[in-house]
Amino acid sequence: MKLTAKIVFTGTLAVGLIMSAIGYLIVSGIDREMTRNLDNWLAGDAKFAAARINEKPHMSAPSPRPSPNQEKSPGTEHLRKPGH
Repeated sequence: MKLTAKIVFTGTLAVGLIMSAIGYLIVSGIDREMTRNLDNWLAGDAKFAAARINEKPHMSAPSPRPSPNQEKSPGTEHLRKPGH
């Protein structure tokens, strides 16, 4: 093998290794960043859920219910009688 061919082969091999290393570093950096974002997102959801659970329910006044002894209007009385 001539010297020129050895230099070209070695240069090509070196460039391939360098590009592979750079690709690996880029992919691992993206992986770390996505994992960090996902961890932050999940921690935020957990904090939000915990805050919602610890919140005191905001209840309004109960709606008035008619008493069972209250006079009923004659118009709705036929709806409550069995057999009609």
